[in-house]
Amino acid sequence: TVMRSMDLYYQYLNSGFQLPIAAGTDKMGDYIPVGSNRLYARPVGKPDYSGWLAGLKAGNGFVTNGPVLTFEVEGHTSGDVVAFTETRRVTARATARSILPFQSLEIVVNGETAAIRNTTSSQRPADGLYTLEVEGTFDLNRSSWIAARVAENPASKNRILPRGLTVFAHTNPVYFLQNGTEVRELSSVRYLQKYVKGTIHWLNTKARFRNSAEREEALRLAHQARLFYSELERLK
Repeated sequence: TVMRSMDLYYQYLNSGFQLPIAAGTDKMGDYIPVGSNRLYARPVGKPDYSGWLAGLKAGNGFVTNGPVLTFEVEGHTSGDVVAFTETRRVTARATARSILPFQSLEIVVNGETAAIRNTTSSQRPADGLYTLEVEGTFDLNRSSWIAARVAENPASKNRILPRGLTVFAHTNPVYFLQNGTEVRELSSVRYLQKYVKGTIHWLNTKARFRNSAEREEALRLAHQARLFYSELERLK
């Protein structure tokens, strides 16, 4: 499911990486429409392709296969980095609009649901536009990232998209950094260590390369990543 991929993304965010979210169509057949997965980003500078790429890198947009999201936290939008000291109370607001029905809209803090609103009716609106708003106020007592998402229950029978996918959308985070420190969840750093360990095993046993030099380079980079995560754990 899509949330399996998002779980890995959350582990990176929780380890201090400010990774911009992105999406694109994996078109493996004529049953998959082009643009079914896409990224919306505000251009930085001129509203052209270069400006859009800069917006993608700045992390100021959202990915979706249908719903259009708006999101702000205390006047800050996706991609913003906000410094604070001690504990800070913040209010986050999100809106989802979609021609496809969806179940819920959530605000997520460090990968955990902090606020959620579910739809109250399965009937199609008169104007054909499903709309949901959610707001949450909570205290931040450590460095955190905050985002909004539309993510259907994997058991949902509402599978109207290609390959039986559910309706999905996710914003880039707003980052709140306490006393200049990065988000750092020890469990996520250890998760990534194990993930790379599994990657090294796969590289040694099942991965296919054109030559031994390519294999050695891949292994070198994987071991380098594992050492990096070990250092992150030590710094925690």
